[in-house]
Amino acid sequence: MTARAPGVDAIIVGGGPAGASTAFFLARAGARVLVLDRARFPRAKPCAEYLSPQASRILSEMGALEAVDRAGAAHLTGMVVRAPNGVTLRGDFVAGHGFRAFRDRGLALRRTVLDPILLDRARSVTLVHRSDRFRAHAATVGEVQSAAAQGRAQVLTFHELADITATDDRLSGIVLKDIKGKTTRALEADAILPMLGFVSDLGAMTEWGLSIVNDEITVTSMMETGRPGIYAAGDITTYSGKLKLIATGFGEAAIAVNQAFHWIYPDKKVNPGHSSNLAIFGQKDD
Repeated sequence: MTARAPGVDAIIVGGGPAGASTAFFLARAGARVLVLDRARFPRAKPCAEYLSPQASRILSEMGALEAVDRAGAAHLTGMVVRAPNGVTLRGDFVAGHGFRAFRDRGLALRRTVLDPILLDRARSVTLVHRSDRFRAHAATVGEVQSAAAQGRAQVLTFHELADITATDDRLSGIVLKDIKGKTTRALEADAILPMLGFVSDLGAMTEWGLSIVNDEITVTSMMETGRPGIYAAGDITTYSGKLKLIATGFGEAAIAVNQAFHWIYPDKKVNPGHSSNLAIFGQKDD
């Protein structure tokens, strides 16, 4: 019986360190990857007993270095090469040659421990969101949902960060709370990047006599706020057909600046200028 795999962009034959890291970097670039290996994991092999200091750089990029350290990897200060005739050659990672690698030490870890760590990094992506509604572009949401359907990602809706766990004063994981089921689950984590957006708070500006609706400043097509001399641009503004995009904010800022300049200097024309006309900005070709 032949099983048909879902559509993939790349097939990696061999799920060892090289295969797993290749799969990781392909997946991070957006490719759909399938890893094949005839062996059953985990498996015992001697070749992970020596990982050079530069190997730590790859492990770090994969987000696997701390997991490898936590798994009890031995630290190596150098190596000894022994020839069949008994002659030996010793090399220290930190020596008079002056070269410094990503780390000053190598690592040694059993393959039965290393392989699952690397494969987990290659296939495990978890998206946590506090609702089942997403504000991203539909195409992006569709790609994430497709990855989840293919087993390349896990999407946890109605979840939020409840706690952070540490081992030996180092981040080791997070605790997620299901806001509907009131349950929690723990996940390992190597880093936390808080990207919480912003809270719109006009503060004292509510007393400035501006036209404000639902904590947003209503502006005209010239970014006027309802009070002469005060202009607004960006996400804080609202008008018919408003799109809260960075590109929109750039355009609104240009309009607001030029209208404000004309308000300050009524006798001067509104001239937005172009980056190709450097003379407007007092710059010369040389």
